[in-house]
Amino acid sequence: MTQRRSEANPSYTPTHSRSGAHLGTRLAAALGGAAAVGIASTAAHLIARSRKSTPTANAHKAARNATITGESEKLFGVDDAMVQRLFAMMRIPTISGSDSPQKPFTDFEAYLHSAYPLVAAHLTRERPRARRSLLYTWEGSNPQLRPLVLMAHYDVVDPGDPHDWGDGSHTAFEPYLDDDGVIHGRGCLDDKGCLLIIFEAVERLLSEGFTPERTVYIALGGNEETVGADGPNPIPALFAERGIEPWMVLDEGGAVIDAPLPGIDKRLAVVGVSEKGVLTLRMTARSAGGHASTPSKDSAIFVLAEALDAISTNTFPRRMPQPMRKMLTLLAPYAPAHLRTALSNIDVLSRPVAEALGRTDGELGASMHTTVAPTMLEGGTAPNALPTEASATLNVRIALGETIESTVTHLRRQVNNDRISFEVIEGDDPSPISPIDNPQYDALTTAIKGSWPDALPVPYVMLACSDARFWHKHWPNVYRFCPMYMSAAQRKTIHGFGENLNASELERGTTFHMNLLRKVARGSGKVGR
Repeated sequence: MTQRRSEANPSYTPTHSRSGAHLGTRLAAALGGAAAVGIASTAAHLIARSRKSTPTANAHKAARNATITGESEKLFGVDDAMVQRLFAMMRIPTISGSDSPQKPFTDFEAYLHSAYPLVAAHLTRERPRARRSLLYTWEGSNPQLRPLVLMAHYDVVDPGDPHDWGDGSHTAFEPYLDDDGVIHGRGCLDDKGCLLIIFEAVERLLSEGFTPERTVYIALGGNEETVGADGPNPIPALFAERGIEPWMVLDEGGAVIDAPLPGIDKRLAVVGVSEKGVLTLRMTARSAGGHASTPSKDSAIFVLAEALDAISTNTFPRRMPQPMRKMLTLLAPYAPAHLRTALSNIDVLSRPVAEALGRTDGELGASMHTTVAPTMLEGGTAPNALPTEASATLNVRIALGETIESTVTHLRRQVNNDRISFEVIEGDDPSPISPIDNPQYDALTTAIKGSWPDALPVPYVMLACSDARFWHKHWPNVYRFCPMYMSAAQRKTIHGFGENLNASELERGTTFHMNLLRKVARGSGKVGR
C-alpha cells in the first residue's frame, strides 16, 4: 500500500532468527566475565523456540462450520455467542484506505448497535469529523473524575486475494474455528478481537447494573491501518478542544507473550509505554536517461541501487531505551545465572548489551536502534529506455532519542551522493514515555494479574505505530496493551496470511476489561482523579 501502515500488531514480537545463534557470542564479547558464561549455549534456545513456533499444517485442520455449537464452550472455555459475534464482525470487509467503499464501515457500525443492545441504550454515540471514527460515552456519576479512554480500530489490512487463505476452503472474510480452538480470519488479532472484548465487558457490566463513577469513553478508529484522505484519528484533537483530560488512555499494542530471551521460561504481559517514530521517506535518483542499447553506469537505477546498498548496513547508534532497561531488570530474577548478572546490572552494562542485541534480527534487536526497510520501488517507463528517474520508498522506524530531522540527516550522510534526493512523505517523531510509577499503571497490572496470574507485567517500547501516538501528543498516561496471549507464530500472521487467535483468549480479555473497569471506573481514591 502507498499509505502508511500502522502495524499495531499489536504486540511486542521478539522474532527469533538464525542471528539468535550469535546472540550469546555477541553478549559474551561485549560483557566478558561471569555475566557471559554459558550465554552461547542458551542462545540456541532462540532457534529451537522459533522452530517450535513456526506455523504447521495443524494450523489449518478441517474447519468447523461458522455456527459454533455448545461443544466450543466445553472444549475451549469461551462462550459460543461471543465467538459468533466476532465472526460477524470479521465477515464485514472493513478494508482500510481512503478509496475503500464506505458501506462495510456503515454495516459494522450498525452491527455493533444491534449486537450490544445495552451499550446502545446506555452509551451515547457520535461520529467526530471523520466518517469512520466512532466515539461512545458512558457517562459517570462523578464529573470531578477524569475519564478513562479505551481504544480499538475496526479497519483491517487488505488481505490481497481473499480466496488465498488458510485451508483453501475459506476466504479471509470467512472466519472459522479449527479443531484446536483457534479462530482464523482477517482481523481476529488486528484489531476486531481487541474491539470485541471491550464491548463484551461493558455489555456484561451493564447487565449486572454497574454504574461508573468515572466517565468511560470507547474511541474507535476506522483508518488506523492506512492514514489516507481522512487524516489521522480526530478524536484526540476533539478532546483537546473540549478541554477533556483523560485519566488514562489504553490502546492496542502489547500482549501476553513468552519471554524474548533464551533460557527464561516466563510469560510476560508487555505494556507499551512509548512507541518508535515512523517515517515514510522517498529516496530518488535522477539521470539523463537514454536508449537501452547504450547503457550507462550513471543510469538512475544503478545510482539508486548503490544508495540502497549503502543503507543496507545499518549505522544508526544502538542505545537501550529506558523502558527496555526496566523490562530486562524485571526479567533478571527469572534468568539463568549467567544472564542474571548482566540483567541485574543493566544500568551499568546497557551500552554493551544494547550493542550486542542491536546486531541481532528480530524486534528485541530493533528496539535498540532506528531501522530502515525499503518497501516499494519505482522507475522506468519503457523496456527499451533508460529511466531518467528511479525511486525507493523507505519505511523508517525511529528510535527513542532520534527525530525525523536527525534521521534524514543521518541517511544523507550514509548515502553520501549528491545525485540522491530525499523527500519526507509523512512521519511522526517517537512518542513520549508514559510513567510506570503511578495509579494508572498499577491499575493495568492488577487487571493483568486477574486474567494471567503467572504473567509478569513489564514495560516496553512498541515498534509499530498506533493511534495512541495522537493521544500521546496531548497527555502523558497513554498505554498500549491488548489483553490476550499471542504466540510468536500468531503474531507473525498479523497483516499477513493465516491470521489466527486462540478462542479462549476472548474470555480472558473480557475479564481483564471488566476488572479494569470495576477498579478504575469506581473512582476510588486509590486510583486517583
